[in-house]
Amino acid sequence: MAEITGYDYDIFISYAHDDNHAPEGQAGWVERFVAALESQLKYRRSFKKLEIWRDAHRMSGNTFFNNEIRKAVEASFLFFAFLSTNYRNSCYCQQELQAFSQFNQRHPRSLRIGNHSRIFNLRLRNIPHEQWPPELQGMSGFELFDATSKNEMGFELEPGDKDFSKQLRQVVDAVEKIFAHPDVQPPPQPDALPSSEFSVFFADVADSLRSQRKQLIAEAESWNITPIHKIPPPWPASEHTNRVSEVLQEAQLSIHLFNEWPGREIEDQEDTTYAQVHLRQALACSIPQLIWVPKELKPETIEDPAHRNLLEDLETGDRQGKNYKFMRCNPTELKNYLKKRIEDLQSQVQQAALASTFLVDTHQKDQLQAFQLAQMLMEQGQSVEFSRESFDPIRSLDLFADMAQRVENLIFLFGKVDTQWLRRRIEQVVNIVAAQLQTEDPAMLENVWILKLKGAEDSKPLPKFPRLLRIRTLDNTHSTNVDPACLTQLLHGETA
Repeated sequence: MAEITGYDYDIFISYAHDDNHAPEGQAGWVERFVAALESQLKYRRSFKKLEIWRDAHRMSGNTFFNNEIRKAVEASFLFFAFLSTNYRNSCYCQQELQAFSQFNQRHPRSLRIGNHSRIFNLRLRNIPHEQWPPELQGMSGFELFDATSKNEMGFELEPGDKDFSKQLRQVVDAVEKIFAHPDVQPPPQPDALPSSEFSVFFADVADSLRSQRKQLIAEAESWNITPIHKIPPPWPASEHTNRVSEVLQEAQLSIHLFNEWPGREIEDQEDTTYAQVHLRQALACSIPQLIWVPKELKPETIEDPAHRNLLEDLETGDRQGKNYKFMRCNPTELKNYLKKRIEDLQSQVQQAALASTFLVDTHQKDQLQAFQLAQMLMEQGQSVEFSRESFDPIRSLDLFADMAQRVENLIFLFGKVDTQWLRRRIEQVVNIVAAQLQTEDPAMLENVWILKLKGAEDSKPLPKFPRLLRIRTLDNTHSTNVDPACLTQLLHGETA
């Protein structure tokens, strides 16, 4: 599922194979660009569902334009054309560009969103405007070459260089603006829950409850959770049990609906139903369970003695060591309770995840070391988040403050960025700590570090820290790579 509703891919990468050529064992230029773009959009701008399509096995310029490529082109929201001499001379690349343009002109999607084009012209060479393909005429494009005059063709900017990072930032900003445009995404429903990776298992039910189960699943989907319900009986008992065990490992809650009927029997186990097996397996798991019966259900109306005893034991029996709630109510009360219960569980999951997270805060100028540090922390089993960015500096600061108040561990990377950037960040942290001290909730932010990188030597003094806050400094100015010794100090709370 892509970020943009209605599309399989957010970005289609159209490039000439020769522009990605590299010595054996090394990544090509296009591959490195896409990796940097994906890192920025997914981790710095928080487009977690981002889907980028790139044909990694592109053939030569006379290869036939196949149906797989056409389908990917038509299923993509944005089209990135990497304009070069090779691109201009490739019939295959021209067909991709034409296919995207013609398809969206024939359909109501349009090639423009407000003042923004859905085709991005990424210029790898300084090709004169009059030689551009017709579909790229009228747009300025993004200059990813190093030519300094109109008479030079230039070469691609080297990923990691200052000029490359500057141009990449412009591309990322443009993508974020078009993603956020009101004509792109449908407005959120007022009762929708925040997006999260939250799954609920809906157990099998008696035939007389299938309609109610279906309605409840539809409600859950509208709350932006993932219902797990397509466990298709009849299956042999052993295979079915194994599959249910797998999905229960993915779920955060299980739902079990019962009435006077025990449900469908398992094909190779007499007097045992799928609904009962699902309940038995769920009760053996650590996740909470919600068990419901109709308000008007009376024990004497239940003909099957085993089923009657099961429900009576669930409602009135000893629940010590159990993790279920038994509800006897009407369907509307069940729906309202379920929504509130899911909201509470989502909040608990999010808070638990954030509490153990290292929040890495970095300016784009120091992002390469930030990605390196994050990888090193994750290899040690740590959960890592990047502070989110926006093309609006004020919005970026607000996003940082929102994340910083919900984590225990905060790391600033301070290298090529100016001291004023760090000062504004520390001011936000002071405000967060002061606000937490005024509430009854325990303060979450416990550990704050500044990792000094190459470029932040003694000639670039740190701002003075308020006594309210203990900020520890780690010195990594001796190397362009993150020193493993700094990682050890982070994990054990030490300082340099």
